[in-house]
Amino acid sequence: MQPSQSKNTIVSSFIHSGLVLFYNELKRNLIPFLLPLPAFVILLIVNLLSPGSKIIAGTNGTWAYISIGILLAMTYGLQCFSQDADKKTLDFIITRPISLYLIILVKYLTSIGIFLIWSFLIRNQIQLNLSELPLPNGMGEEWILLTFLTIHAISLFSGLLVKGLERFFAIIILTGSMTYLCYQFWVKLFDLLMANYFWYDIPPYQMNFVIKVFPIFLALLALITPLVATLWQLKNRIPLQHFTAGKTIIGIWLSIYLLILMAQYLFSPPLWPDGTFKSGDWHDQAGIVTASTVDPSYEDRIVLYNEQVKFKLNLTQLGQKPKVLYQGYNLYHPSISPNGKMIAFTEDNILKVMNIKTKEVIEIYNPKSKNNLIDSITTKQPQRSILYKPNFAIWGEDSKHLIYVDFLNDNGLSNLYLFHTQKGLLKKINKEPLTVGDLVWDSCENALYIIGNDHDNAITYLNTNSLKQKTYPMPSKIRPSTIFSLTGPCVIDHRTEKILLVMKYLDTIRIYSFDIHNKEFDLVEQYVDERIKPNIPILLNNNLTAFIFPRLDGSFQYKATKFYIDKNHTHDHDNDHDHDHDHDHDHDHDH
Repeated sequence: MQPSQSKNTIVSSFIHSGLVLFYNELKRNLIPFLLPLPAFVILLIVNLLSPGSKIIAGTNGTWAYISIGILLAMTYGLQCFSQDADKKTLDFIITRPISLYLIILVKYLTSIGIFLIWSFLIRNQIQLNLSELPLPNGMGEEWILLTFLTIHAISLFSGLLVKGLERFFAIIILTGSMTYLCYQFWVKLFDLLMANYFWYDIPPYQMNFVIKVFPIFLALLALITPLVATLWQLKNRIPLQHFTAGKTIIGIWLSIYLLILMAQYLFSPPLWPDGTFKSGDWHDQAGIVTASTVDPSYEDRIVLYNEQVKFKLNLTQLGQKPKVLYQGYNLYHPSISPNGKMIAFTEDNILKVMNIKTKEVIEIYNPKSKNNLIDSITTKQPQRSILYKPNFAIWGEDSKHLIYVDFLNDNGLSNLYLFHTQKGLLKKINKEPLTVGDLVWDSCENALYIIGNDHDNAITYLNTNSLKQKTYPMPSKIRPSTIFSLTGPCVIDHRTEKILLVMKYLDTIRIYSFDIHNKEFDLVEQYVDERIKPNIPILLNNNLTAFIFPRLDGSFQYKATKFYIDKNHTHDHDNDHDHDHDHDHDHDHDH
């Protein structure tokens, strides 16, 4: 026999076997296949009596169409193999000299073909109203059709997996799992896009890929997966290492997951955009905590005195989506404890501490309480103006003590109080009110450094035990003013024993140092960027290696500090020195 004749014989046999299987499927499932006929006839007659217009389904009618479509897809998918599985004739079918691929193909295409024919005929008789349904943006009829196809494929697999009414339970579980998996992949990519752009700035080609192309790809993959699982079931669940189709589909899912993870690590911004960011803190181990208003209208608005504004505290790691820790009114100055386990913040000037792990919030001090201990030891407070001036607190090195700043007026005139997170108020620190712009506390040395503002251009040293104090005026070139403001945070660098002062001048961030021993000021670093948002503090990590500043468009910019650059430069230089020394012992180095 010639090779061409042999090939024609194989093709003829394949077509003949397929037609026989197709005829048997139609004959055996004729009644289920004709179930939609009465509904179609009724719709057709109604439309013929009212020519020129379709039946308007309305919201309830649209839900009915979707529900009936889902039930029909489940029925047609289940009947492919469920009868054979229940009557125990499945082994006979799959042992016949017919390819398993052909059996699955004919059963699947027959049932899905009949389903699509009925869907097309009935859809042409009615007008759906998808706009009234609570569907995600961009979800149209094509998504409803893909949902039908996916449910049909999962039902086909469920007909082999379990028996009886358990099949409907299996369909619900498998469909929900597949939907959840696809949604998690899609939302990770969508969040990454939204983290890098505002909605109106997203390039059209990227939006089209995320809204249309990628979801359709996931839907087709979700459609193919149960068909491959059906083939695996019919092959008596052979080991996956010997099942090429199974390895391929698993490899595709894993590849998508790994590609999304890589995209997140490579292209995620340091901090998710937040136009209403007001204050925050950065701890390398615990993460970044931010306080921002819930109402987006406060992006460029100032909170007024006695105004109750809803805030939220977010916690995140670099490059990850933030999670809401707490919501309340007038939340300001969140500060992470040195051990990274707690966050101190003020809510409407009430000092509170939150355990990051348990989310438990403890009220440390409430100035509005009837048992207010501070009122009994402080002087009468001057009247505040219309602007809101939030109190704040800073941590001691032991993560147990806090110094609470109680502002008396908008000029920064304040009283300072020492609190213990468990014991409450310990004592008042200052004798007379001090002008406070920011604080730096070296609790191990009982040294408190009070950085003034544009009303008091000085740094005041205060011993928290003896209450002795000494003032060091700031040089005129770095004095805070209305346009050159102390935005913070101010911190102490224990390695160099210098206090770092962060200031902003329009589009410039300047970091000055104050030598604790020599009492000298010096410019450490300057960074210029026209996108810097004024009057908002930057985020400086506890290791002083990097800072993040808010930009005018609501996003954030990451910048390594001079300390980190100098440290790495020195390290690399030392390595080069050692390398040269090892290879040239006779060469003298002059550094």
